[in-house]
Amino acid sequence: MNTFLNIIKIIKSKQLSRNFSIYAFGRIISLALSLFLLPLFTKKLPTAEFGIIGLLWLVNPLLSRVMNLGMDVGVSIKFFKKTHQELSHTLYNGLFAITFFSIVIWLFGYLKIEWIQFLIDETMTRKIFTFLVVSCLFSSYLAMMRSFLQNAGKATLNVAMTILPNLITVVITYLFVIYISPSYKSYIIGMAVGNLLTGFFAVGFFLKKYPIKYFTFSIPVIKNLLRIGLPILPGTIANIILASGDRYMIKLFLGLEAVAIYTFGYRFSEHLSFGLFQSFEKSFSPVVYKLASKNTSEARKYNITVINRVIILFSLIIALILIPFRDIMNLIGSNEYTLSYFIFLISLVGTFVYHISGSESNLLLFIERTEITVATVLIAAGVNIGLNFIFIPKYGYIAAAFTTIISYVIMLVIRNYFLTHFFKLRNLLQLLARIIPLVIYISIIYAIDTYINNVSINYGIKSLIFILFILLLWSCFEDFRNQVKSKIFKK
Repeated sequence: MNTFLNIIKIIKSKQLSRNFSIYAFGRIISLALSLFLLPLFTKKLPTAEFGIIGLLWLVNPLLSRVMNLGMDVGVSIKFFKKTHQELSHTLYNGLFAITFFSIVIWLFGYLKIEWIQFLIDETMTRKIFTFLVVSCLFSSYLAMMRSFLQNAGKATLNVAMTILPNLITVVITYLFVIYISPSYKSYIIGMAVGNLLTGFFAVGFFLKKYPIKYFTFSIPVIKNLLRIGLPILPGTIANIILASGDRYMIKLFLGLEAVAIYTFGYRFSEHLSFGLFQSFEKSFSPVVYKLASKNTSEARKYNITVINRVIILFSLIIALILIPFRDIMNLIGSNEYTLSYFIFLISLVGTFVYHISGSESNLLLFIERTEITVATVLIAAGVNIGLNFIFIPKYGYIAAAFTTIISYVIMLVIRNYFLTHFFKLRNLLQLLARIIPLVIYISIIYAIDTYINNVSINYGIKSLIFILFILLLWSCFEDFRNQVKSKIFKK
């Protein structure tokens, strides 16, 4: 943690250092809550039911994005570009539009419930679908509030409103699964209640901080938000397909049980990478946007410098965590999920590349070139679908993990090309050079876990490999050496 705080002091911001610490703490708690649900799913639910939850983790963000049409992104971008009165006016037009579109989506799904059943499962009812829509709508309110808090530097309240809905969801899901119904429906109800309660708090926050008296219904404002947000919609859908769409392919060719095994492994990799990068992105992106509002070229230089150093730090953290991780997964899962460990390791590389790509390209959002991020995701998603269709029938869900890596790398390369075009600064080779050592390390860890079962010898060799990994980074990257030296010899 201290090493990272020294890294981000490159932008001379004590507030940023403090916010990162708060976001990191909140992410650790949120991660723990999410992981706390996994034993409930793996040990109390049939494998097929957990497979449906795996599909829900795909459907939830898809439904949320369709309901808000990217307007949350549009409103958030205006945070630094509008006066308080103008921002209030824009905010409530955005909230009005999100609510209206959500009601339309609910009516459509309620009347065409068979479409929802196709997306999730034939056991989905209109009542449960209503709970799902309520959950997505109020989570949209909450997400917009957290975005405002993030931009305003209010890290503590932001983290609190991240943890609270997760805590409520976990408690209610446990109660429902254990005492009422061991089904995916219990999880939907838990999410709905958690997001409903905290979503009402978000609405109260907006009413207090941004007076509704400044609101008048404005079609031009909504059109402007749609102009920014609509390109996000296909991009988000493609992003979801890119990250999780292979679960539908697995369901089609292999069944829900295979979806559960794949989801269990992927969920860990997703949480680990997301847990590291989300705290960084939340504290760093507002600083980059502020710098970009003055000079985009300087903001790009800062972005490159910090990202390159962060990759090394996060690689070290992941490398250390991987030493006991097979045993952690075996403890949480049952015998049915043994193969999930290999999925986890392969997916970890993919999710790591994905988040690097997102952090690298956040300036594309600031200059409102969202169509580029959308296009790159669409291309990567298309590649992923094509490769999955070819290889999943032959090699099973293992193929899905590898095809995801290929797709993420393609997205990273294309986005970096456009960033180089706009800002005339190259960074692709530096990024790839920092990713490859972690890939080698993960491969060695898997080989050790595969062929060495003795616990003492296994952990001893892994610890030695971790030390060699540090030495490799030390010898290859001068900025890493300088950072460590500056910390050791700090006066």
